[in-house]
Amino acid sequence: MNRQHGFTLVEILVAVAIIAVVLSTVYGVYAAAEAGRRHAETKNATLHLGRVLFDRLERELLSLAGANDTLPVLTGQAESDGFRLELLTLAGAGPVDGLHRVSYQVRTRDGRSELVRDDRPWPTREDDEEPVLLDDRIVGFSGRFLSRNSWRDSWDSRRDGLPQLVELSLTVKAGDEPVTLRSAVRLPTEERF
Repeated sequence: MNRQHGFTLVEILVAVAIIAVVLSTVYGVYAAAEAGRRHAETKNATLHLGRVLFDRLERELLSLAGANDTLPVLTGQAESDGFRLELLTLAGAGPVDGLHRVSYQVRTRDGRSELVRDDRPWPTREDDEEPVLLDDRIVGFSGRFLSRNSWRDSWDSRRDGLPQLVELSLTVKAGDEPVTLRSAVRLPTEERF
């Protein structure tokens, strides 16, 4: 009898099936780890964006011009397309020192929402300059104001002075779901001194 050494077809098929199961398990683990990494990256980028914008807003709010009944130092209100915040601040950007009229709002362009910032030396005349796009991932911006233990959705410093606290919210498009970030700034009012 002539015996040949080697593997039978059944043995080869069993080995291929085992290798396929092991490789699919390894790929599943890798795919899950990669999805987790992407999710963490998106979350970190969203939180970083929020920190940067809230730091800028806080710096500008803490550098407000003194409140009086003639200057619009701080106004905030809901408008047809969202919330608009306007400040008269010493912390504006640009080549001109002094007071700046800074405004933030979400505008819709080509069916997409985006946060824009307008910064102009004050007093100045209006011109045709476009506001600066801060980030197109920001799809919502809102605020509210605390005064005498009562929250208000709109504010005008000419009528109301300065609030004790300004709470701001940003809604950021982070992957498939929007994430809302909040921050509050306590303003240096006369009541605290």
